[in-house]
Amino acid sequence: MSTRPLYIPKDKRQFGLKIDCGECGTLVTDVCKKSCSALENCKFGHKHSFKVIVYEPNSGKRRTKNLETRDYKEAIIEAAIFQKEVKAEKQKEIINKEEPIQASTQSAPLLIESMAKYMAFMHGAESIPEMKRRARSTAHCKQVERTFLQFVKCQKDNYDMKKITIEQVNSDMTNRFHSFILSRKLSGRNYDLTMGTMSTFYNHLLKEGKAKVNPFLGFVRRTIQANKINVLTSKEYEAILKVYENPELFKRSVGKEKKDYYRSWVSPAIKIALMSGRRGEELIKSKWSDIETDENNQMQSLTVIDYKVSRQQNRLETNPKRISVPITEEFKNVLMELGYEKLKESEQYIIGNEETMDRHTMKIFLGRSFSHAWGQKEFSKNKKASFKILRKCYLSALSAAIGISNARVISQHSDTKILQTNYVSAEVLGLTAKNFSVFSKTEERQAELNKLRQSHNGLSLEK
Repeated sequence: MSTRPLYIPKDKRQFGLKIDCGECGTLVTDVCKKSCSALENCKFGHKHSFKVIVYEPNSGKRRTKNLETRDYKEAIIEAAIFQKEVKAEKQKEIINKEEPIQASTQSAPLLIESMAKYMAFMHGAESIPEMKRRARSTAHCKQVERTFLQFVKCQKDNYDMKKITIEQVNSDMTNRFHSFILSRKLSGRNYDLTMGTMSTFYNHLLKEGKAKVNPFLGFVRRTIQANKINVLTSKEYEAILKVYENPELFKRSVGKEKKDYYRSWVSPAIKIALMSGRRGEELIKSKWSDIETDENNQMQSLTVIDYKVSRQQNRLETNPKRISVPITEEFKNVLMELGYEKLKESEQYIIGNEETMDRHTMKIFLGRSFSHAWGQKEFSKNKKASFKILRKCYLSALSAAIGISNARVISQHSDTKILQTNYVSAEVLGLTAKNFSVFSKTEERQAELNKLRQSHNGLSLEK
């Protein structure tokens, strides 16, 4: 009776365990390279053996070991032991490096404990003095915690992280973390965020007098390629509104399901979004009572809640960030068409007050309806656009009219860099700059006026 061939199921291939075929002279997985049939049917099973392949940390050097056993469970145990032996040998080499781990001092706290205390500080624990508490979003706290776990994870094969103090974090550790992040193929922005989190952590320790140096200080940020910011032309904007004049264009079938992306309130919502530069959720939840008037009872501004920032800063329920949007003449006309005179100061919603779907669903529907309308036009083939493009149109035009610094005051962004990177179109600024002249014509005009005055005085003298 022939010896059965060895085979490792796909979901159990671990610890670098492979099958070495003495007949083929290569490693095999699912197919016999001799007969090109399934490995389970291989006639050379008696020449199969288990082989372990392990790569040394950092160096990537390949280490192999052929096993005598043909029992899969025993092979897995031997493979795991061999893998640990290789890592242990590498760890001994690291300990003997030129930059050894400095002996810990009694004053230097443990790294893991410091990370735990920092997370308590981030969450605003009661043990933190009230004057030092700062509202931080749950998402931000999770990102910091995730970064800490990643740092510990990429070091634990080479260092006993339970004993490492904050002063023992050296360049070998920071370089190892750098390589770990790059291996995950993160974007430049996420790389900067992850490394910046560790640097911010150490800056906090420096302020508290717990650390003497910041080992992450001076890390080179990845270059982030600025994306071209698309905005709508006036013709494209008018074309989108024209689509909403034909509700039949919004009906479509998805399999057996029929969908309708038309609602009468979407078109006014698009107009208000363009004229205010605010996000869909902010407009959907705005009420007539949010409109402020001047001393002459004329519409002056619309107060909206910045839901995005309020959630990020964990202040939505307690002290949400509010933004005052100036009401332009165009904006005023749209509000008048929607019934301002009748509904002003009421608690009804400005957009879709009679809509039965909840406000969160309306926000999602608004974006999908706009995207569907955009897809009905020919220009959509060469240009991508979502509901967010309306905000970019407004902020680009506003920046061109009054300058980015002044536009930031209205949009309430933390700095002008955010506007430049994400919202303001260079093309819009360029169109505005076409009337710009390097050399002012004031002097030339003044010279012409002087000539006219001299000529006039001359005529008077002759008389």
